[in-house]
Amino acid sequence: MSSFLIAQLAKNSKYNNNVITGNKILETAIKYIVMARKIIGGSLVYVDVKNNDKLISFYKNNGFIEFDKRYSEKDKIEYLQMMRFI
Repeated sequence: MSSFLIAQLAKNSKYNNNVITGNKILETAIKYIVMARKIIGGSLVYVDVKNNDKLISFYKNNGFIEFDKRYSEKDKIEYLQMMRFI
């Protein structure tokens, strides 16, 4: 299945004036993915999220669901894999 990975999505706390929210950053990323989808196909967006309640809640509130877990031997971190159909 063709899919898109959002590899890095972050908000710099240095600019904590709330002009650009995490939701707005994700919304913009999804907008560009939808544009790419029209050209090359695909119906799924996924992210690897550190097992952190705040991050998991953020993605769930933006329509993502959990589908698997993976463990990075290199970083010694557990990641939840989450997806959203577009």
